Amino acid sequence: MKTRMLLTIGLILCAGSLAARNVFGTFQVLTEPAGAKVSLMGSNRFLGNTPTPVHPIEMGRGVVWYGGIPGRVLNVLITMDGYLPINQAIFVPFSQRDHREARRNPTVFNFHMQRAQHHQYGYRHHMYPWHPHPQPPAYYYLLDPEPSPGTHMRSKPRRRGH
Repeated sequence: MKTRMLLTIGLILCAGSLAARNVFGTFQVLTEPAGAKVSLMGSNRFLGNTPTPVHPIEMGRGVVWYGGIPGRVLNVLITMDGYLPINQAIFVPFSQRDHREARRNPTVFNFHMQRAQHHQYGYRHHMYPWHPHPQPPAYYYLLDPEPSPGTHMRSKPRRRGH
């Protein structure tokens, strides 16, 4: 009897705690200036140009707790020609119980894009913001300064039979 009573109480407490959780979150990315491309790192999923539409996130695998609030950490890459790229980890909290309410109140992330400066080597490429354009590798030919006997370079190829 006691076992049944404890199992029933445990089941009620578990069901109550699951029903009280917020399981929906949404986010939106804004930049100054607008028009930057936003992608998710890891999956290379293109989210759109800023201002991005509201993107829903549901509770599932990869949930982290930050300050007692469940959510998910996403790595976003924001690029725009002529500006330095931004690679930032963002925390999207699961703050709503209903997906409609979550879409009405998204978590908004604002980023300010910095212009890429001209460099003494020329304009910096947007994928290599801290280095000049990559240079082609130098080719080196290693010659043995003292070849061993029997290994020497011939000036003309040998003909067969002579």
